[in-house]
Amino acid sequence: TEHGSMRAALDWLIESGQRDLGLRLAVALGPFWTAHDYLQEGDAYLQELLTANTGGSDTLHARALSHAGAISRLLGRLEQAAEAYARSRAIFRGAGDGAAYADATFQLGLVRADQGQKRQALEQFHESLATFEQLGDAQRAGIVHASLGRIALDQGDVASADDHFARGEALLQGADDQTELAWLLVNRSRLARVQRDYESALALLEEAENIFRQLRHSQGLGWTLLWQGSALAALKIRAGALETLNESLTLFTRLANLVGQAIAHQLLAELASS
Repeated sequence: TEHGSMRAALDWLIESGQRDLGLRLAVALGPFWTAHDYLQEGDAYLQELLTANTGGSDTLHARALSHAGAISRLLGRLEQAAEAYARSRAIFRGAGDGAAYADATFQLGLVRADQGQKRQALEQFHESLATFEQLGDAQRAGIVHASLGRIALDQGDVASADDHFARGEALLQGADDQTELAWLLVNRSRLARVQRDYESALALLEEAENIFRQLRHSQGLGWTLLWQGSALAALKIRAGALETLNESLTLFTRLANLVGQAIAHQLLAELASS
């Protein structure tokens, strides 16, 4: 298979000492590893190549660090993810690459939000948003608005959350980004759940589920099923909630997503005791 060929090529480059070329190939494979759930494989190659890399360009190293940060975040290793993004951000800033710097800043903000450091996350989101708007990057600006909406929702500011989600949706529809649109639907479902409109939340989550299944996006599907199970439990649809939460847990276990596993176990325990 093509995947097997790429893996063999990486192994050969590492064994023959051509680590700069190996790092270039690993950077090219970064989106594939995260999109198709080869997180452990990608993590192993990136960590080995980053540890041993002594040559090549600084920006190549920074791009590899960004991919390593993405994988670490998905695996629940938040401190390691933050360190990787902070290092890549500093390199991109020194190189004068505004778009890459803004992206690393945004990704670092996502990690800080995961860690509960909302103030730092907001600072990084707003900094990256200003750059993306200046560059005319509607897609990335839309993604940042969605993240700002999540923070606003966490802080109980429903009106601001709704405004950011609406702005993000308009920008992402124009960019035709199905993956991020699906994530935005998941976020909108959170807003509906806060308002105790569980039927609307389920409708949004079913739409997101269809997109993630079509894209074979297991991470997105896992989170969508998790929140579907939560909404079904709130509606006292016990059998549906149990089935959906167990499917979510199965996905998170296969993906080695420790955060997702922990939340799924918690929701299943709550369901069992209700």
